[in-house]
Amino acid sequence: MAVDDYGIEVLKKAGEEVTPGDKSDYYIKTGAASGTSTPLFESRIVTGDIASGSDTVEIDCKGGATLGIAFRGTFSIAMRVRGTINGTDYGTVVGYDVYNNSQLTSVNASTDVTYNVSGLDSCLVEVISYGSGTCNIKMILNPDNRLIQVVSPLYSALRGTVQQNGTWGTLPYGLTGSGRVTEVTLNDSTWTALPASPLSSRHALNVQNDSGSEIKVNFSNAVATYTGMVVKFGEERFYNIDNTIILYGKSETGTTPTINVEEIS
Repeated sequence: MAVDDYGIEVLKKAGEEVTPGDKSDYYIKTGAASGTSTPLFESRIVTGDIASGSDTVEIDCKGGATLGIAFRGTFSIAMRVRGTINGTDYGTVVGYDVYNNSQLTSVNASTDVTYNVSGLDSCLVEVISYGSGTCNIKMILNPDNRLIQVVSPLYSALRGTVQQNGTWGTLPYGLTGSGRVTEVTLNDSTWTALPASPLSSRHALNVQNDSGSEIKVNFSNAVATYTGMVVKFGEERFYNIDNTIILYGKSETGTTPTINVEEIS
């Protein structure tokens, strides 16, 4: 066991050689020696509310590299994130908006922000100016340098929604409305829409070729030759596709195969 000046203990399984990258072999403990050991690569989550000018929400950043913070609620509050390496002297930490990568030194609306906190002892959200309301804070500390989009683990799984450019909406993928399978017969002279009348609001498409012949698919029906992505007999192709985008199919010379087209909306 090795203990440094900051109270971080790195534990190794007794009598075993440690394989680099095997997270089961390394653990990190912060604070007093009597604290609880947790895996070195495990994310740390802190939640709290800013409901007055004196409120703060703080997270221990020891061993961390990237901090993601979700700011939510109905409020008129200007806030900033401050960090420290000694627990006494704090300075403003610059963040980056998850959605447009703009640099932020303060936050006054619901959004998601990432911060580089490598080497910091802790970080806190504090009030610059308080007007009204409550801001709900959720913080995720990741020990590696992956970009944390806090909206995904903290909100999408709970609400079945996602946020794009600050606006909440329903999940764009998966069976949320209906599904349909259509048999479409192709020919070797013209491109045939898959299918002729697309399902309203579709966002997923599967082309299954069990016809016994090779076919090709293309996003343009103006191509004169037999040119496109090959879907051989027994193969399938999957697309995340909008209902306004039409996919076309054509068969090899001398064949009129019937294929299956599955749509999800």
